[in-house]
Amino acid sequence: MLWATLVLAPALLGAGGWPSRPNHHALLAAAFRAASPSMQSDWVEATVFFDPPMSGKFLPPLSGEDYLHCSDETVEIHAALIHEQLRAQAALMRKSALTRDLAERTVLAHPTLSEVVASVIIEKLRAVMPSQSPETEALEQEMIHLLSMPRLLRCLVCDLYKIVSIDPASDGMLQPLLFFKGFHAMCLYHVAHALWMRNGPADRFAALRLQSFGAELFSVDIHPAAQIGPGVMLDHASGIVIGGTAIVG
Repeated sequence: MLWATLVLAPALLGAGGWPSRPNHHALLAAAFRAASPSMQSDWVEATVFFDPPMSGKFLPPLSGEDYLHCSDETVEIHAALIHEQLRAQAALMRKSALTRDLAERTVLAHPTLSEVVASVIIEKLRAVMPSQSPETEALEQEMIHLLSMPRLLRCLVCDLYKIVSIDPASDGMLQPLLFFKGFHAMCLYHVAHALWMRNGPADRFAALRLQSFGAELFSVDIHPAAQIGPGVMLDHASGIVIGGTAIVG
């Protein structure tokens, strides 16, 4: 099985390599130090799934058993890589007046993958919620908090990798993030499931409300009690119903 951790040589951790963000540097340096010499030497050029490619070299994206068994630190590293790639692609959207504001609002204004995803989902939910209400702001902050937790961050990373690895319609990471309602429905489900599992009466009503939003906006009705693991793609995502006793992935 391929070792699925992003590995950069120490020389690439400074100027001219990974973007200058200290938390990313620390993660990458820790991953490199933890790797065996054979793992450190077994690099793959950064060409798969990324256009334009990231600077440096890394091993292939998470796949198969890695979705469940790799470390949380490995997931954080991949989340950082995906976030930088989304920013690189979103920067290209600035060239058109039709997409400039969308890129700034949903991707470029946010420093982490979890915040980017929360922003995209809130953008969709504004069709059924007041735009600038305290309620909407509270939901966005709750989403950022939950999507930053290790299990949900793993789901975000693996769901995106699943899409770009098997869907021929996907052209990079940004396209499914912004426009694939199957991915949006899964993100909303993951948040609803986390609320459901907190088991408070208000949390469960909030989870059911998010389920209702998913059915109304995306034509995907997933009960928040359903158990869905990382690395799941809902292709086209129309007319999908998953009950509360279902186990998927």
